[in-house]
Amino acid sequence: MSQNNQFSSVDLLTMVNFKKTLNLMESTLNEEVQQKFKLAFGGLIKPIASTSMTQWRWYSRYIIYTKFSGDNFWCGLGYFNLNPDNFTEYPYLGICLEVYGNFVERPKIIESMHKVINDQPNIWTPENLTILPDCSAIFYRKSLQEFLSQENQLSAIKDFFLKSINELKNIQPDFNFPWKGVSIEATIEADKEEELDILSTSIGGV
Repeated sequence: MSQNNQFSSVDLLTMVNFKKTLNLMESTLNEEVQQKFKLAFGGLIKPIASTSMTQWRWYSRYIIYTKFSGDNFWCGLGYFNLNPDNFTEYPYLGICLEVYGNFVERPKIIESMHKVINDQPNIWTPENLTILPDCSAIFYRKSLQEFLSQENQLSAIKDFFLKSINELKNIQPDFNFPWKGVSIEATIEADKEEELDILSTSIGGV
């Protein structure tokens, strides 16, 4: 996007196509995907529309997510890197499992993440798996570019999201941690200040 006092042609395209783009992403993260996500991980932060838009604005991602230990350990499913540094990059989509740097259980979780990466290096992508007090994560993901040649892109993306949930479920036994998500009935207000602080230093929004 332009950073001066003029709208560019790209800015104008973004304006006129914003609602269509949003509807397409929403359709791939529909009730079927949300229900499977809730059943797999114990919960889902609600309301979906407002929280996802906040994530998009502040962290360049459009996702559904849940938390396992406050804001210390969480997973999210959807679209990441929605504001890349240049026009040759594509957003990617999939699922992310992330741990905060100051979480007391971090060393155990990092150890498990290393095991997952070592066992399945062609499936999972690591981000900052160090002992330093920074956020660390593993991703099961693909570039959006890989779906552009599909005849039914939305169906292919939805199927990939469902597969992503299965892949994260498959590695749950590697983590010696009680994966208990928020209550399925839990809700949050997107305009609250605490929502803006959720995952504020997280890798998934880079």
